[in-house]
Amino acid sequence: MRCAAYYPTEISSKAGPLSKVITDKERQYYFLQQSLYTTMPLLSSAILLRTVSLYHLTLAFYLLTSPSIISTHPLVSILGASLNIPPAIPTHYSASSSLSLSSSSALSSPNAATGLLAIVFAYWSLTDFTAAGLRDEVYHEFWGAQTPMRMVFLFILEAWMYLTKPDYTAVTRGKGGVAEWIRNDVVFSWGFIELVWMFWVCSSVQMEIDGKLMCVG
Repeated sequence: MRCAAYYPTEISSKAGPLSKVITDKERQYYFLQQSLYTTMPLLSSAILLRTVSLYHLTLAFYLLTSPSIISTHPLVSILGASLNIPPAIPTHYSASSSLSLSSSSALSSPNAATGLLAIVFAYWSLTDFTAAGLRDEVYHEFWGAQTPMRMVFLFILEAWMYLTKPDYTAVTRGKGGVAEWIRNDVVFSWGFIELVWMFWVCSSVQMEIDGKLMCVG
């Protein structure tokens, strides 16, 4: 057993009568408990996943009822302004802009696009919430593969948005192309929060797997 390596062999020769009472398995179990205290996460990955699921469900509710609450949230504004990411709802475009107000302000009021997005987030929330209650073997195998892939996707998305962010003049003139509907502060803020959560979940899952290996090692 791996955790038994922390137990010095000299103790058994100096323990005297106590060594007859405390068996090797009891010693190993004691050191296993001590090592688990330092390897187990503060919050379990299942709790984190259920929290993320509730976060997605909240996004679905606001996208269906009042998407402007999301697009004008202070966190979205701060992240977008600090990294110079164009806003999802432009407030300073010139009158000569080739982008119409209705097309550039899709998140200002509920519409067909936000309704579809709300359904996607609600579906995503329910599936993740259900997957957070799988059996231990299936759970760690599933999320051990899911979280790294989500992190890679989100990291590439965030890096691409930041490195290819257009200036406001290009967007105002309608030269941003199709990608200008993705490169905005709402998508960037969502990806950033999602990436932080997935990193936390991935770390917790790995620590739980390491703890299980110590128990059976």
